[in-house]
Amino acid sequence: MKKHKEEFDIYAGVFDNYTINLLYQIMNKGYFTEFKGIISEGKEANVFLAKNNKKFLAIKIFKTETSSFRRIKEYMLGDPRFPRITKNFRKLVFLWTQKEYKNLMRAYEKGVSVPKPIYNLKNVILMELIHDKNFNPSPPINKCKSLNYKKMYSLVIKEYEKILDSGLVHADFSEYNILNRNNKPVIIDWAQAILIEHPRVLEFMERDLVNINKWFKNKGVIVNDELIDKFKRKIIEK
Repeated sequence: MKKHKEEFDIYAGVFDNYTINLLYQIMNKGYFTEFKGIISEGKEANVFLAKNNKKFLAIKIFKTETSSFRRIKEYMLGDPRFPRITKNFRKLVFLWTQKEYKNLMRAYEKGVSVPKPIYNLKNVILMELIHDKNFNPSPPINKCKSLNYKKMYSLVIKEYEKILDSGLVHADFSEYNILNRNNKPVIIDWAQAILIEHPRVLEFMERDLVNINKWFKNKGVIVNDELIDKFKRKIIEK
């Protein structure tokens, strides 16, 4: 365990003692055996690489000090799964993390291309690592230097329709949240995703499609702007 403590101590600026203890708990449950380092840094969460014997995993750790209360509250209000929004910020981040895990699990079970969720504890989520054949983490599509944008757009739209069929709207859909695994999309970052029963579902769905259409259009793809009305009808009819 001393070796693992030294590994965690490298990230002392990221982890507080509480989070380090959570990682120990998850490790002791057998979910991972090695902690390998950081994959990506974000405003609300960082993602780290881990291994469970020969299997590579991703550990997403939400920040309990720097996350935005306003942003979290915006997507929590109106979600029937979370009828009470706590004023304790740390507990709110725990709910936010749980929301991502629930959304990820729902999308995964309905066949959406997402990382397989494995375990959730407080502000930590353990999931499948999306990687290439050499086990390098797959990049988001905006970081890919060579990409068949027309084909990727078609695949992305098919995944978005699957998201709707699963009863969700992503609500933060963009080129940053779509990984390229062997020229196929994998959708990530699900904390803000909402149920289609949410009162602002049409607004968030339209924003998703406007964002992704704009990005692909800038890459020379002829996008389908009529999808917005089509998907609105799909939601209304549910």
